[in-house]
Amino acid sequence: MRFGRKLALQVTSDQSGAPYLSHKAMKEAINKTVRDLRLYQSRCQSLQNFKAGMILPEGEALPTMEELAKLEEQIKELDRDLFAIVDEDLEKIFFHVRQTEATLEPGLSQLQEQAMRCGLLMEDSVLKHLQDVLPITLESPAEICQRLIDMRMMQDPVAMAIGIHELILMYNTFLEQLDEHTQYLEINVAGFRKLLKRHEKQVPHMFHASKTPSLGFHKLVTKSSRQLIDITTMMWMSCSAVCPSSDILWSR
Repeated sequence: MRFGRKLALQVTSDQSGAPYLSHKAMKEAINKTVRDLRLYQSRCQSLQNFKAGMILPEGEALPTMEELAKLEEQIKELDRDLFAIVDEDLEKIFFHVRQTEATLEPGLSQLQEQAMRCGLLMEDSVLKHLQDVLPITLESPAEICQRLIDMRMMQDPVAMAIGIHELILMYNTFLEQLDEHTQYLEINVAGFRKLLKRHEKQVPHMFHASKTPSLGFHKLVTKSSRQLIDITTMMWMSCSAVCPSSDILWSR
């Protein structure tokens, strides 16, 4: 599927009103730049041919320095238009990314709290204390958690089942939200990379209105987003390790 079609489908299905890169406007700006660039190169070639003693095709006038300078400025102006679109899009998308992170972070905290209430996660200090006071040596923190879960299951199986079920529901709801966020990041980053790579390839550096290669879109994948993904993944691994019977629900 062509990228433009894929982007259009995601924008249509996204009911949040989130901003996306202006793919069509950026593509048109590059196309205009390339058209003027080809005309400029053709006129420069005509001048070089004339200087080399070649006869110009009938009806073709010799380009003047003024004409070439005007074409150069037109190309630079079109390139400035492109990067004005890029900068505006990046600002809007980055702001939305930060807003989304601000809504996801409390949800992850709630997940961790629920996992700790169920005994599926423990703070390092608690694990260290248990290792010090237990009369037997256990091989890993996961084994300690497993033993505690087994004890809770024996003491109050109904409460444990309810707590784990609630945690799984919370996890799956959060995972859907995180998936939407990562898909949003992926399609925007892919769009900027694709179009700016094309620009870099087709437009000579002398006409670039911004420092290239232009990698500003990399900032959209923030440290906070990476941490959300990493912590969620580690949480699934930890919880499924000590509660393997619920693995199919965790990995939904």
